[in-house]
Amino acid sequence: MIQDKKTILVGAVLILVIALVAFNLERFTGEAVKAKIPPKVYLSASPQIATQENCVVQAGSKVYITVETGSRGIRRNGYIYDSNGNNQIRVASLEFDQNCGGGYCRQNKISWGEYRTATNWKGKYCVSVVEHSTNQMTSKCFTVQ
Repeated sequence: MIQDKKTILVGAVLILVIALVAFNLERFTGEAVKAKIPPKVYLSASPQIATQENCVVQAGSKVYITVETGSRGIRRNGYIYDSNGNNQIRVASLEFDQNCGGGYCRQNKISWGEYRTATNWKGKYCVSVVEHSTNQMTSKCFTVQ
């Protein structure tokens, strides 16, 4: 009689554990497997080219920015910093429109924009985007001649 009660109790606990795992399986496996992909910034001096290593633009011309938003998305506003001195100084901001709404751009999408540099810019400048949920900044630099 006591052995039967133990068997029933062990069976009930086992069924309860299996049910809990089955109903929460996605939570256990999904978060562990879900990749955290950071945003990527690509720069070009031409609208026909998606990315250029060591991008160089002429002062007064446009720089073309393409952003892969990563697994968390990015804030809709990007920033351009003057990187010629010891401290980076924000000199401009830009707004992405494609795959964006409200204050941020959706995750795992591509957005793009362009910015006309000032005629007095010379040297190294960086475009930065901010990841939506972590506030981590991702940057890519270009040179103005």
